[in-house]
Amino acid sequence: MKDYLVESDLFEVTLPADNIYGEPAGRLLKPVAEKGIWLALTPFNPGKHTIRWKGTVGDYVQDITYNITQKYTP
Repeated sequence: MKDYLVESDLFEVTLPADNIYGEPAGRLLKPVAEKGIWLALTPFNPGKHTIRWKGTVGDYVQDITYNITQKYTP
C-alpha cells in the first residue's frame, strides 16, 4: 500500500456554509494536512460492481463498501 500513500503539504481551509463540522461559515482552519491512499481504477464494464475498503490502524477501523452501477456510454 505504500505505493499509493499520499501526504500533502500543510494548507488552510475556509469552511463554507453547511459544512460537515457544524462550524460557522468563513471559519479558517490552519494548518491542515491530508494523508490517504489514492489509486485509479481501470474503467468498469457496464453493470453492477462492489468496491470494499477495509483497514485498521491501532484501534481505528474503516470498513467501507461502495455499490456502483456503470451504465453504458456510447
